[in-house]
Amino acid sequence: MNYALIPLIIFAISMCGTPGPNNIMLTASGVNFGFRRSIPHILGVVLGMIILFSSAAFGLGVLFELVPFLHSILKILGSIYLLYLAYRILISGRSGAKDSQNRPLSFIEAAAFQFVNPKGLMITITTMSTFTLVGEYYWLSVLVILGIFASVSTCTMSLWTLFGTIIGSYLKNDSVFKFFNFGMATLLVLSVIYILK
Repeated sequence: MNYALIPLIIFAISMCGTPGPNNIMLTASGVNFGFRRSIPHILGVVLGMIILFSSAAFGLGVLFELVPFLHSILKILGSIYLLYLAYRILISGRSGAKDSQNRPLSFIEAAAFQFVNPKGLMITITTMSTFTLVGEYYWLSVLVILGIFASVSTCTMSLWTLFGTIIGSYLKNDSVFKFFNFGMATLLVLSVIYILK
């Protein structure tokens, strides 16, 4: 099997390591809740990505080609959900607050978000159409892709969350803390504008 492993790894690092909805939310989660409380969010993203990639391997990409408006519907739903998440970041208080809304994204919420995450859908379709092999090695190439993306995304998202945790330790002033959350929420809103244009 002649497989382009190095290009796949480079592609995975560039896709998972660059700013996007998941990394913005994980950075904000690190700031607001710390690394440990953000672990379910990280693991939910990884599981959601694996399920999404597996769905594409079983024909989700073909479904999008046959029914193009389905992709547009998911893009709109994803954008609405991103706006909701931006609002949640904006109103987040410090980790010790008693507010019931003051919690990180749950494992299930993070996993489900991958199916309406426009960047995630784009990465999935591009990866599965570019890096899978035809014929007898198709499923082996799918397993390689799943393994690499699961490993790379776990590492890169952990780094973004850790980065947020470190930043959070310096945001002692409440005004600066709120300004940071405002900045993260604004980045999510800007990503929605980019997605929908």
